[in-house]
Amino acid sequence: MIPLFLKAISIILALYLIGLFIFRRFRKKRYSEIEQVKFPIKTRIVAAVMKVFGALGMLASGGIVLLTLLTGAAPAFASVVLPLLIGFVVALIFFTSGNLLYKRKSLGWWLSLICLSILLIFVIFLILGYSYPLYLVIFVIVPLILLFLDRKNFFKIAT
Repeated sequence: MIPLFLKAISIILALYLIGLFIFRRFRKKRYSEIEQVKFPIKTRIVAAVMKVFGALGMLASGGIVLLTLLTGAAPAFASVVLPLLIGFVVALIFFTSGNLLYKRKSLGWWLSLICLSILLIFVIFLILGYSYPLYLVIFVIVPLILLFLDRKNFFKIAT
């Protein structure tokens, strides 16, 4: 005959193992066990390009506007400052969309798509109307193509 305390220990051990199995099956995964989805490389390239061009555009247009205002060129306000302020806002939108892409927001993808599409139309009009060089289209088409090629991978990780 098995002593009573051995029966109690075996029952407690069996309940512990059953509880451990159930806990293991339904517990939340630790951060190290969660499958890490990497940021798509093509989207990362587009985000970097948009942030760099946005920052350069903001610096250039903001600097020229500041110099124009500091030198007191009041007659040049409508011809210089207003287009540069519009350029500053466009550069700010470019920088913001690149930043949102880095933060994995779906709004960033859509905003980047809209910005690049409008810029493509603008560059095509510049090429057709003012005979600018044709290679300007490459600077807009390449990020647009990269954005489209990686959209499925981006929307898997986007919030």
